[in-house]
Amino acid sequence: MKPGSSHRRRIIQSQSITAISGVDGRVAVASVRWHHSFLLATYYGTRLLSLLSASAEPPSQFHHAIPRFLLKFFAKRPEGSNPHVVQYSIADGRIIEPSVSRIFGQHDLYIDHTNENVYAVEQKLSKLEGSACVIIRRIHSQLDRGCYHVDLTPTELDTLKRFLFIMFFRTHTSSFCYNSPHDPEIANILPWLENLRQRKRLPSIRDTWLYLLYFYLDAPIASIKKCSEAIYDFLGGVDNVVRNLQKLITQNGPLLETFEVIAYHLQTEMYCPSIWIADRNYEFVLGHNSFGLFDGPDVGTLTVHRLYVLSPRVAIVFRNKRYAEGSPDQCLARPDCPLLRVQSYLPITSSRHTDIRLKFKQLSRVETQAVNNLVLRSVQADGTLTFASFQSTARTIRRFCDAPENIDQAAKFPLWLRMPELGLTTATSSQIQIQQQEPSPKSATTSKLRYTGCASSAAPITFQDKSRPVIIDLTADDSEDEVAEVHANRSAWTSTRSPSDRSEPSVWLREMGVPDVTQYRFAGTPPLRPPCPAPTTPPPL
Repeated sequence: MKPGSSHRRRIIQSQSITAISGVDGRVAVASVRWHHSFLLATYYGTRLLSLLSASAEPPSQFHHAIPRFLLKFFAKRPEGSNPHVVQYSIADGRIIEPSVSRIFGQHDLYIDHTNENVYAVEQKLSKLEGSACVIIRRIHSQLDRGCYHVDLTPTELDTLKRFLFIMFFRTHTSSFCYNSPHDPEIANILPWLENLRQRKRLPSIRDTWLYLLYFYLDAPIASIKKCSEAIYDFLGGVDNVVRNLQKLITQNGPLLETFEVIAYHLQTEMYCPSIWIADRNYEFVLGHNSFGLFDGPDVGTLTVHRLYVLSPRVAIVFRNKRYAEGSPDQCLARPDCPLLRVQSYLPITSSRHTDIRLKFKQLSRVETQAVNNLVLRSVQADGTLTFASFQSTARTIRRFCDAPENIDQAAKFPLWLRMPELGLTTATSSQIQIQQQEPSPKSATTSKLRYTGCASSAAPITFQDKSRPVIIDLTADDSEDEVAEVHANRSAWTSTRSPSDRSEPSVWLREMGVPDVTQYRFAGTPPLRPPCPAPTTPPPL
């Protein structure tokens, strides 16, 4: 065979392929036509699949309203790949142990169908949570080392404030996405939301909520401060804006069109941050809405405190600057806000030229109980309570329900009130052996109740060592003077409020046994700390 010779010729006529083979021309023609059809089918099939995949819904994802790194602080084994936490379900009245990957969230909470990247919000939140995680873990690391302060750069402090504000925003305003626009929870800001939706040409309130998340995640802090100061100057100062904020957001004007800026600035710049450490024998409990809880009466439209529970040991509290140490209002011992007596708001100092030092405040038992009282009173009937220590939580709920002003809240904790006289139980009463002890001769005002039990394999809650009995002593860590003081305070007051009055959505903190004088009348013995008159109400606009 010569190199230039050809044994196969292809003749293409009228867009048809004819193959001539030296052996069998018909077989070759059929083979070529089959391959041609296969290539066409593959091409158009690929195009069809790409079109279908572009129009199909993205896979569903579970989006957390509370990040997993915070929930792991409450987990029994946080180092595992899928840790579990102990929760009390208020709606079911039972104790459960869910995985942190399936609580405090909803499927596709942040999905944005108007964006080419439908998970853009989730990705931005993950980036912010990663930065905040480094800061919060540093706080716990300092506490583990016995160092009661943390040094943050101004950028880190702004990141922490942004993270906490967005935590409050997405846990307390997610009803924008799923509830009716006539929901009473959003009725007071509905005019502003509707105005914002129309100005941005957004199709729904849920899209407005996503727009606000984009704004709070991306807006530069310096621009927010500059814009806010300009609005304050235009409206007569920040005090005038604070006093009349609710009125101004319902009127056409500059505040209505920039309220998203003012809302962020007021909650991040008008409060002093403080890091609180729980009593060594107690822990903080986490409610489903424990980020940004309000405490105290409104000062204009800003409450006295904003509470953020980060872990069983650490909480960050923001106090209104009007009540910061050294301000004229600090001397007012308001009975409706006893945390004002906590002298924990030390001035923020610079340890170096660029770093800011935040000092920790070690709380006492009464102060820790006051923080938990706010969480317990604020948790809703369909919510949950997450905790790390069963013993600490049992004592906390018992003292909360034992206070006269919390009688209306006892219905939320029937599981803990099943035992007689002292209100303490577990999820498996059949596994519990109750031992009633006689009152101590030194303190006849209180008695101790102990229970021992070994959880079975079917019990919803398990203990570290099933072979040893679990003992909970309600007053083991309380001095006799503290117990006597609580009972003396409680016996000095008689409730005069009706059950309908007790249903008010009040979350004001009160110390154990120091009720509000506006809600309880004096019955005989003077209170330990007589309250001072409350400040006068600011004049209307």
